[in-house]
Amino acid sequence: MTGPTTPALDFDLLAQDPAREAARVCTINVANLDQAIERHPALFAYVHSHWSIAKAAEEAAKWKYEQAVGDAFSAARLSGEALGAAKIMSTQAIPVQELKMALLACSRFTRQLDSVVRGMEHRRDMLVQLSARDRQTQRQLT
Repeated sequence: MTGPTTPALDFDLLAQDPAREAARVCTINVANLDQAIERHPALFAYVHSHWSIAKAAEEAAKWKYEQAVGDAFSAARLSGEALGAAKIMSTQAIPVQELKMALLACSRFTRQLDSVVRGMEHRRDMLVQLSARDRQTQRQLT
């Protein structure tokens, strides 16, 4: 056997065009149906493991963002002066915004991988249906 019927994820393409990458990964080569069936669990595990890692990174980014927001509010509240509170919030706004942007990037990547995982689940269902149709055709021929 030569290489896999559907190569592993191309993360650059996933970032640029998630729909195209999901379609590419979830495509079924019916000419090599047995090979596609054999390799699907490994491909699914590969994609799902990356989704799990992305989900954990998203949760960590969310925690950092929420902690930074809480720290900024606490510092502003403890200052006791309205002018001092505004100054503290403005000095901490940049790090909070950067953390928010990191959280949004993590969330976007997680959603992209989630769509590929769901596509892989549909691919599995289609492989089952194609395999059943193939077996039925073989029975009719014999």
